[in-house]
Amino acid sequence: MKLLVEQYVFAFVAVFVAVFVTAFLFALNIASATDTRSLVLEASDVVSVVPGAGNSVRMITRGFKGFTIDAKGNWVEFPMKIQTEETRVFVRRILHVAPIGENVLMAVGQVIHELTSGDASTSILRSTDGGVNWKSVPLGKDTLAYADGFRLSEGQHVFFLDGVGRYWFSNDLGLTWGFKLFPKQIQPGAVLELDMVSPQMGVCLDRFRGVHFTVDAWQSIIKPQRVEDLNYPVQPLLHNQISWNREFFMWDNSLYMTDGRDVFVSGIDKVNWRRWDTVFRVAMCSDRSAIVYLDIEGRVWSKLPGGADPVLLASNVSLCNLLDFNLQFVSAYSADTGPQLIRNGSSNAHRPYTTAKPISPTDQIITFKSSQWMAKKISTDAAMVDVYSRPLPNGEWIRDTVLQIGSKEISKLGNDSLLIGGVENQLVYNVKTRSVTPYKVVKPLSAYLKSPTASIRVLVARDGDDSTHVKWCDYRLQGNLFRCAEIVDSSKFGVKSESFFHDISKAQIDQFLQGANEERNRPPTVKDISYSESDVIEIKTMLDTVFMYDAYLDTLDLYRTPPNADVHARLLRSDFSNIVERISRVSDQELLMALQSWRRWPTDDVSKYHIEFQNQSGNLLVMKLERNDEAHPPLLMPWILSYGSSSWLWYSRKTAALYSELLAKKLVPELFTEMSRTAWYFAAIASYYDATERGRYHRWLSRKVVPEYAD
Repeated sequence: MKLLVEQYVFAFVAVFVAVFVTAFLFALNIASATDTRSLVLEASDVVSVVPGAGNSVRMITRGFKGFTIDAKGNWVEFPMKIQTEETRVFVRRILHVAPIGENVLMAVGQVIHELTSGDASTSILRSTDGGVNWKSVPLGKDTLAYADGFRLSEGQHVFFLDGVGRYWFSNDLGLTWGFKLFPKQIQPGAVLELDMVSPQMGVCLDRFRGVHFTVDAWQSIIKPQRVEDLNYPVQPLLHNQISWNREFFMWDNSLYMTDGRDVFVSGIDKVNWRRWDTVFRVAMCSDRSAIVYLDIEGRVWSKLPGGADPVLLASNVSLCNLLDFNLQFVSAYSADTGPQLIRNGSSNAHRPYTTAKPISPTDQIITFKSSQWMAKKISTDAAMVDVYSRPLPNGEWIRDTVLQIGSKEISKLGNDSLLIGGVENQLVYNVKTRSVTPYKVVKPLSAYLKSPTASIRVLVARDGDDSTHVKWCDYRLQGNLFRCAEIVDSSKFGVKSESFFHDISKAQIDQFLQGANEERNRPPTVKDISYSESDVIEIKTMLDTVFMYDAYLDTLDLYRTPPNADVHARLLRSDFSNIVERISRVSDQELLMALQSWRRWPTDDVSKYHIEFQNQSGNLLVMKLERNDEAHPPLLMPWILSYGSSSWLWYSRKTAALYSELLAKKLVPELFTEMSRTAWYFAAIASYYDATERGRYHRWLSRKVVPEYAD
């Protein structure tokens, strides 16, 4: 085997696919109950929900806007003002806001303070009246001291770690600041997370998973014993791509870390991270008196130090990010529900909207007989879309629902439905019944098949830096055969052709198109994977080549350094081979999740594979497989079919086989042919299980065969 395929799957991929593939292709239910309040302003990117006066709460967004809940349950803007003295302050983004004393709030992020000298520095924002007025407190003389979080330790000690690895601290609740560099034993700039129990005692984590303690305010360090228990192979990822969802703190003689989807716990005498499999999120109380955690069954628990039993705070809470935990309530946030306040044994969700101004329709509008509709994507990382409507002729826009879908593309479907989303994930929303279903095209080629197919064009295109190189074959119907006589080659150097004679029966093409009309956009099932004993032998032979000879060990085991190369290769070969025995027990949903999470980065130019059918009435059907920066192997990814104004997905393996038969063999890319083998179905599924069950996330590299093993 001369080429392998690259896959790089992070821990959160499996979670994303598990949630949204289910939503897109199976259930696709409305994300929350319909709310017909007048919704006129979206509060995007909520970063904190903090206590206000009395029993009120205040929500702060990334753009440093504040909101509070009025007597009617609506969010109304809470005026906040930054006080400056002959200077200017620019808030690029706020990353965290937290109370650090009575009526004292601090906001950190990327806040730029323009000095009187004309230079600029990073600053923090500090309020002493509960968030009404804020004062900018400059830090150093550069703009690198931005923080993604900060915390209060004993006394009035406030601290954070900045983007270049400096430890910033204040001993007067943020009025004045200083910084320290870490001891020389820690590589400069390597510290990723920091926690201080007191001004003298703390712990940090570096990007090599090294844990360092101090008892003298980082004048020196203490390195604990590090243990890697082979019974617990899953270790923190520490990838900066998911640092937005990483938390680290020391509590009750243990270390806690939220890293992407996973929550880890370790003792402090011997660092041995163990994944807390039943927990989705964990947070520490602002005064360090307790922790709170959300388990995977939607229950929120609090726990006191000293081995006390946890106390149930609330049940039936949607999986979300825990923003803060204080003495009044637990605050959380998810895009579909908005801020969630957990107190008094219950969880109350408040969609982040206010009635301050009328909404302005800035997106595409769909008009029905008596109403208008539009969709707006919620500006968070989640794949949520808000759907708005208004009665004609002059009604007010209101939010009708929120849907779990990653695209706000919207079009009219019939007299009472909207088609929302891109071709990969489309929903049908009935505006009368307010119900949602997956988009299923029903016999989409019926109109095309009324007229016989007259011609077929099959082409391969490669996009280079300055031009596109296209080669194609044209087939014309002659009697009961489609016949091709030449290959056409078009590039920046001109057009040329050469003889190529090939026939395919009309019956074979008709049968293929009938199958495309019947199967529609049905995702693959386990029953679609047919294999024989010879396939099993081929799979195991392929694994010998993959793991032993083709530099597979460049694949990254993200959780820890692989053992001896030969041992690692034998272990992986054994684990991957076992997928053949368990394939009958794989559910259809797990199969789809595995195929969705398989990824590769190509080493060649962007490739496009098209089959174009034209019938005698002049109607055109296009089947295309376009591989850009990241794609599935041709056997595993769906083809996009387009006819008329409709587009849909087709996972049929028959399309890749037909493409290879119609195109001259020398034109079919070797990678396309190699990745059309049944064995790669098993490799994708085995790789998925290796990640979810054993914590080994693989990167498949395109590598040439080592010369001594070449045929």
